[in-house]
Amino acid sequence: MAQSGHSSSTHSSAPTSGMDISDQRGTFSAFMSITVWSCLLIAASVAGLVVAFAMNFGWFPGVMTFAIVGGVGGLLMRMGGAWWATLVVSLIVLSLGGAVVSGILALV
Repeated sequence: MAQSGHSSSTHSSAPTSGMDISDQRGTFSAFMSITVWSCLLIAASVAGLVVAFAMNFGWFPGVMTFAIVGGVGGLLMRMGGAWWATLVVSLIVLSLGGAVVSGILALV
């Protein structure tokens, strides 16, 4: 039989209990953290925008809804200090943006 230049399979069948999967665990943990953060931010944003625009209550009730959904979600998911810092900074930016837009509209 002619050799095709490829050797036969040289992979050994190592038992799965002896494999080091710490890198995979770290990757999966990071993926789940990003997923939870993204879902909470999307849920809070959608809730705030629905209250502000679809229900026509205004910007600041929407920001308060964003804060409530983000806070309750953070408590339920036991988020750490980075989540709370992100939530506070987001609330400050949203509030300042709403104040600037309200001020500009008052001048017009």
